[in-house]
Amino acid sequence: MGDNTNTLPTALDAEFDNSITPNIMPLSNGHCRSLSSTVDETNELLCGPSPQGSAIDSNGGNTSEGIISLAERLTNQRWHEIGNDPSPQLQATSDFQTMVHQLASVLAFRIRELLIHRMVVSARKSASCRGSSGSFNGSGNHHPDPTLEYLHLDDNLGDYVLSPSIQTSIEEYVASIGKLHHSVGFHSFEHCTHVTLSMNKLLSMVTTVDDLNVTAKRRISSHEATRRGSSESTTSEPGSVYDRQRAYHLSFGISEDPFLRFAMVFSSLIHDVGHVGVPNSVLVEEEHELAILYNDVSVAEQNSLQVAFSLLQQEKFQLLKRCIGPTPEERKFFRKKVIGMVMV
Repeated sequence: MGDNTNTLPTALDAEFDNSITPNIMPLSNGHCRSLSSTVDETNELLCGPSPQGSAIDSNGGNTSEGIISLAERLTNQRWHEIGNDPSPQLQATSDFQTMVHQLASVLAFRIRELLIHRMVVSARKSASCRGSSGSFNGSGNHHPDPTLEYLHLDDNLGDYVLSPSIQTSIEEYVASIGKLHHSVGFHSFEHCTHVTLSMNKLLSMVTTVDDLNVTAKRRISSHEATRRGSSESTTSEPGSVYDRQRAYHLSFGISEDPFLRFAMVFSSLIHDVGHVGVPNSVLVEEEHELAILYNDVSVAEQNSLQVAFSLLQQEKFQLLKRCIGPTPEERKFFRKKVIGMVMV
């Protein structure tokens, strides 16, 4: 995987004590859920206190709810259960539409996590400006958050969900990527599905492991301080700046960067698209047209990246592209990370 330095300020809060916990959090048993505290805090910052929302039905009641539920169920599987669940929605399959639904739900889950993070960061900045100047922009009016173009508050769920246009765009993009996979022995759409779902699970496990490591290291450090007779401890309470910094470094920044997490899931989705089913060495040896095009260097990988980003450049996916990266700088960051991960 490529380095994750020079993360954009829009992807990470500059100050640890002002950053929020990602919207997808581990439960005590290692499972993931959607945090109602995130939507409550965001609403209060944007437009005052909001009423309590209803819990998410695990069976899924509408489109948004069904997407969230499917993604959570896929994420909450134990590692050895991935692809082995008896439920038709979760088990490994060669059915194209089922794979598209699985991948689209996970991609939507991660991009929603990113958008809510951006929205809360924006709301905090606006609230800070309002506190210092008496208004958002000095005139008593506040500028609408551009993130709200892609999210809306679902009254039934009591939480933010992706807009129908973004949900549709994600589904169409995943389906297009699936159709661009060749029917080959290994580098197939089935392989893509397994890798992407596994990456999504690994990312949820990174957050859980970070929490356990931070707690364990805090206890060890406290024990050392006691053993040495020191009245001062180098540790702090859970959720402190110290904990956030340590969690950040333990995961190489992944636990605090929803943009990077989305890039990792996206990279898994597109890493083999267009693969012709033979190794790069064979393509080079046979002087295949792709080897000629990419100068014998990482032929299959460069081809997959070209296919995926060319697809994202199409007019019908411009809304999705802007949702992923609202600014040229963010899109450049995203592209750099995806290229680094696929080419590694």
